Amino acid sequence: THHGFVVMNWELSWAARSGELLVKYSGWFISILLILTSLMVPPIFLMAPAQQASQDPGGPVFELQERVQRQFPPRIHGTAFIVEAKQGDMLRQEPLWELYQNQRKLRDSDLGRFLFNGYDADNQRQVFGVFTIADGVNSFLALDSQGPTTLENATGLQVKVAVHRLLSSPVGRPLRDSLSRDASFEVKNVNGRPVEFWRASALFSFVASDNAMLGGGPPILSLSTDPVTLGKERFNRQVQETLRGSQTHYQLWGLAIDVNLESREQGRSALPYIAATVLFVLLVVGVTLRSLRAAGFTLLGLLMVLVWLKGGSNLVGLNSSLTLDLIVPIAVISLGVDFFIHAVASYQEERRRGVEPTVALGAGFTWVVGALTLAMLSDGIAFLANVTSGIETIIGFGVAAGIAVAAAYLVMGIFLPLVMMRLDQKSHRWTLQPSPQTPMDPYAVTAANRGSTSRT
Repeated sequence: THHGFVVMNWELSWAARSGELLVKYSGWFISILLILTSLMVPPIFLMAPAQQASQDPGGPVFELQERVQRQFPPRIHGTAFIVEAKQGDMLRQEPLWELYQNQRKLRDSDLGRFLFNGYDADNQRQVFGVFTIADGVNSFLALDSQGPTTLENATGLQVKVAVHRLLSSPVGRPLRDSLSRDASFEVKNVNGRPVEFWRASALFSFVASDNAMLGGGPPILSLSTDPVTLGKERFNRQVQETLRGSQTHYQLWGLAIDVNLESREQGRSALPYIAATVLFVLLVVGVTLRSLRAAGFTLLGLLMVLVWLKGGSNLVGLNSSLTLDLIVPIAVISLGVDFFIHAVASYQEERRRGVEPTVALGAGFTWVVGALTLAMLSDGIAFLANVTSGIETIIGFGVAAGIAVAAAYLVMGIFLPLVMMRLDQKSHRWTLQPSPQTPMDPYAVTAANRGSTSRT
């Protein structure tokens, strides 16, 4: 018990001494922090990262893979799609004819010149820019023994027979792999011959484009700001829009065709929600501390912490990522507001007792500065532990979060309470000064004159 009392007494004396020094040199602390904050502004604009942080782990294997991809870029840029029928069966005349028309529009459009048509020596097969079951069925309909026709004019029975002939032939058998998992068939007799009536709710479509014409380089599925990669993703979106058409009988989705463009759009769409979070936080601060001024100081402090976060991240050379741009700021808001509420609540409690502002803040720091410091250290160490990871995005998250926690502690936990104390101290001194326009009491003047006369 005695040992615990000594430790607690030491902690209180350390906290009291720290609070006393902060209050005594509050002007210096405020000035230095304002100067440092202003120095963090230029890196935000002058040292902005030009690349996205990699999500791949490091190591010789991944470095070798990246080197091989740079030295031997693929000839074909592939764009994959899933085509799903709205009525449950894609192997019918209506959806196949709609898909065939949209494929023809793609070939005839300005995008058609980028499609790759050639022989794939590795797989020993002919590659067409865009080819699906719809093309094969249309070709077999043209060879119909009952009379040549097309998908546009074919009956449902003719389409089912053409699908059977296509998937049963040596050339069309590989197309079975493009059907969805639920693909099945039912054997029926047509003109005395067994015919497999296939049905499938969806199918896989692959568009092959000339990689060199699109800028070359390796395929990149991770986040990147490379203009060539972004250009390929815009091309993928245009291909998707063309193949979708009106989507009357089917729906079409691309598979990882615009990772970077989508991440940018998601990041921009999250900004209103972050702004709404800040507004709710300010409301909570105003209600908790019963002070509109405290809510205004909170907004100022959060802006300063964000300046430290972005400026500090750019100074240490962190690349941009969704984790750094979205998750870390939200963590800053929660931690910073927590520091501010604890520090100001203790200060207000002492002020309600009628204590002078400097003494009130010193006493308030005595009770909370130790807890705030420990919280900052524990959270900072926990975040910085991510530096041991081999993934760049996680490393950047740990470093940026560590910077944010330290900034929130300095700005929200110490700087803002000191500013509030200085302002309260000025108003407190103003109320203690006698008004120069207050008229003197005539009785007091008379008494003073009498005292002067008697002494004479």
